[in-house]
Order: sequence, then structure tokens, then C-alpha cells
Amino acid sequence: MATYKEYMDEGLENYNYDDFTAAIYNFGMAVSVGKNNEEIAEAYFYIGKVYHTSKNDIKQATEFFKKSADYGNKAALQILKAIGVDYTPRRSSSTPEKTKFTDKDGNSYEGYATYGTPNGKGKITYTDGDIYEGDWVDGIKHGKGKYTYADGDIFEGNFVDGNPHGIGKFTFADGNVEEVEWVDGKFKIKESINYTPQGSSSSDSGSSSSYSSSSYSGYSYDEPRNGFVSFLFGLIIGVGIALSAYWVYTMVSDETGGTVQVLVILGGLIAGIIITFLAWRNRKYILFFIMLALSIPGWYNVAIEILGLQNGIMSAARKTAARGSADIISTNAGWTTFVDGGNAAVKNGTSADLTFGKETIQNAETDVMTLTVNLASGTEWRIGEFTLDNNSFIQQLKSSNGIRFSVFGDGNDGWRVMFPMTETLSDNCYHETAFTTVNGSVTQVNIPFTRLAQPDWGNRVTFNKNNIVSIKIQRHSTERNLSGASTIKVFDFETY
Repeated sequence: MATYKEYMDEGLENYNYDDFTAAIYNFGMAVSVGKNNEEIAEAYFYIGKVYHTSKNDIKQATEFFKKSADYGNKAALQILKAIGVDYTPRRSSSTPEKTKFTDKDGNSYEGYATYGTPNGKGKITYTDGDIYEGDWVDGIKHGKGKYTYADGDIFEGNFVDGNPHGIGKFTFADGNVEEVEWVDGKFKIKESINYTPQGSSSSDSGSSSSYSSSSYSGYSYDEPRNGFVSFLFGLIIGVGIALSAYWVYTMVSDETGGTVQVLVILGGLIAGIIITFLAWRNRKYILFFIMLALSIPGWYNVAIEILGLQNGIMSAARKTAARGSADIISTNAGWTTFVDGGNAAVKNGTSADLTFGKETIQNAETDVMTLTVNLASGTEWRIGEFTLDNNSFIQQLKSSNGIRFSVFGDGNDGWRVMFPMTETLSDNCYHETAFTTVNGSVTQVNIPFTRLAQPDWGNRVTFNKNNIVSIKIQRHSTERNLSGASTIKVFDFETY
């Protein structure tokens, strides 16, 4: 059995986490093991406090404040006075004494008692042959105990306020042993049957009570788990599921952003929080671990990005699904470089360089295409671009819905991808989209064709992937008048 301090500490923790049934149980056990008036008074006081401040049960609170006052607690008297109860404490024994007696109903009690009221360890034999042996608090079965029926059935487990409570074992007279859980005066056996024992339950020592079980291995509360902890688990796992949903969506969808992706992410977040909250709070562990498993890919990819190790599970899957990446990032692919500008000076001062090779990025060796554009200073526009019009690759584009690639960059602006069509070759008003990089980090670039748009100038033409003639990766001075060098490393290039 635990010590007085251990029961009190556990009770206070239960109280702070709003687990009031557990708090009453532990404070009650502290009463049964208290070694002096001060300890017993304190334990009674906290039971009264639970009923008064948390359960709003003034009648019960008053009774326990009276008991605390009986053992010399002046704070209990002050509370009684504040709630309008005029009470004169009676003298209480410092500790329960071992005794034997027979009550007015003929039931025989042997164990510890205070003024004829069972307190502490004790055994009572009822006139009908039932026997209870275990913990008592003020004449009430409260704590661990064993109840043996006259017909041979046995229950061992926990009692709260005179009644069996939580998980225990029931040994039938025929020797069959089942683990049971008591809920509202009934117990369940392996989720298969409900059994209401014959007879009436009573919380005092004067009459027998009908309940049973054997070989107890732990205590379980019927009340739900703490709501804050359940919500915290729900939030963590919900965010993880939302992240997982985002990664899966980017793998299978042609689009990023927009209403559908927002709904997917919010749906994953809300469903994850609610389902996890309910599963943990109500001890549905299988469901809880299913939700946990669904959140792992999302948090894994976040951890991978933070630690800078690899591109994560989803990126690895994308690499496996890539079409033509090895042929695209190659000296044999047919990439060409081009520079231009608003006048000869800025054109001649701008350079575009392209190299291919294998490099180790994020602890993995991969084929890399290194693009460097050095934009000359000046007020006129200037560009450096890289073009691929390989027929095999163009056919891939025509049968795809977009492209994806990874890029290790320096954080400089001005980069974009363009898809010239036969209809736009005359005025160079190509369909395009910009992308950005982060200095010293890998960025995943996903470009569905639905995201492409033409610049404000030029003829308006509807994008048609069947008319694509090439792909261009370009760095442009743009309206911000960019200048200077920028280098990016492109790898894991794929169509989808």
C-alpha cells in the first residue's frame, strides 16, 4: 500500500487535471493510512474541497468538512461557517484502533475502526454469508478489496464509495475466471455480456452488497481522460495528418494551392484533432494509434526538411516515379544557352553558363544541372536562359500535366520556367511561372500546366500542351532591375 504522502500527491495531481473521481479515491485512501489527526484532517478537507469547488455538491462537501473539523482542522470550520453551517466538532481518535464487533444487523466485523465505524483494513462477514475484506473509509468500502459471495463467486478489485469500480477479475464458483469492468453497477466480460448481480448494493457496513472479481492488476477510471491532454495529442497528430495530406496531394494532384488543397489540409487537420481527441479521451487505443500512424509521414518530412538530410518519403516516391530525368539532366539532352538585352551593352555584359555532373546533395549522390546567370547592370532588360527542345522530351510534356524538380539555390530572384508554343513564337509571349529558391537549401518546385500564365503584354493565347515546342529556364532582370550572378542546381527533374 502506498504512503499517506503518495496518496495525497496523487490526489492533488488528479484534482489539478480535473479527474475528480480519482482525486476522491486517493484522498480517501490517504484517510485510511493517515497516522495522526493532522493527516486525516487534511485528507478529509481535500475530499470536501473536491465536492465543494468541483462537483458543486454542498451536502457531501459539508459532511467531509465536518469530519475534517472533527480531527482539528480550523480551516474546515471557517468554510463551514462561510457556507452557513454552525458546527461544533466532536472529539476524534487520532488513529483507528483494531477491534471486533457485531453490528445491529448481526454482521461481524474484524479490523480497524474509529468509534465503531470501520476505518482502514477490515473484514466483514454478512449474515447471508457474503464476505468483504479490504479497505474502509468511515464505514464505506473504499479502496482495494475482495468480495466473496455465499455461492462461491469472488470479485477482487477497487471499490469507490461502497461500490465496485473499474477493471478487475471475476472468479465464478465453477472456477471460470474473467476480466471484467464495472460501469454503472454492471460489469462487462470481454465486451460480450452484461451481468447485474442479484441483490442490492449498499455503501455502509450494515448490509451486504452484490458484486465480484479476482486477481486484480490495476485501476481504471470510468471517467474520460483529461481534456487538455487529449486536445494536445489531437493537435499534434492533427497537424501531422494535415501535413501528410498535403504531401500526398502534391504527389497525385496536378495543382498546388487553391480551394481543393486548402480543403484537403483543413479536412486532415480538423478530422485528426477531433478523432484523436475522442480516441485518447475515451481510451480507444487502436483508433488512436491509427491516427498516430497517419501523422508520421507528415512529421517525418518536416523533420527531414529541418535536419536537411533527404527529401523525405514523398520526395523519394516522386523520384521513383520520374519520367526521363536521367535523359533530361545530361549533356546529351540538347540544352542550349542564350543571352539577350535591351541594348548591346547589357547583352554583352550578361552571361549564361550550364554544366552537368554528379554531386552529393542532402547526403545523396544525384545527377545535377548547374545553371549560372550573371545579369549585367543597367536600366534595360536583360536575360540569360536555357532551352531544351529535345523531341523525346517534348513528347513527354505533351502527354503530361506538369513538371516537378528539386533546386538547390542561392535565394536570388528572377528565375522562371516558360513553355513556348507554336502560337507564341512570333511575339515571345510565352506561358510561364516564376519560382524562388532559399539560400543553401533545397526547394521543391511543382509546376502544373494549369498554373501557367502569359505576361501582360502580347497576344492572348489559350495554353495547349499539344502545341509545346520547347521548355525554357530563364533568369530575367524583371521590373526590380536585378543584376549580378545567381546559381541554381536542378535535379530530380520529372514530368507527371
